Amino acid sequence: MIMRLFAIIFIFLLASCKPQVGAIWHQDLLTGSPKGPLMFRKGWKDGCDTGKSASGNHMQKFYYKFTQQHDLVSNEEYYSGWKVGWTFCNRYVFRMLQRYEF
Repeated sequence: MIMRLFAIIFIFLLASCKPQVGAIWHQDLLTGSPKGPLMFRKGWKDGCDTGKSASGNHMQKFYYKFTQQHDLVSNEEYYSGWKVGWTFCNRYVFRMLQRYEF
């Protein structure tokens, strides 16, 4: 009887665990960049750093700043990567902070 009670409690404890925010491959995109042309990846990194700064907490705002290469904004690949990177990282960090209430 006691073993069944422990088994039931153990099952409820396992069921109450929170999953990670997003999938593991999404977390890799916060520090790296997706495959693609060099200018797209550079734009992604700059946009992602800016997105993390825009929606982050005080520590993230201190570490990440607005980053955009002004001479490359006219480059279509760079600017496309920057916009996509900003959107992804901004929403990802916002969701993470909202879920864990940092």
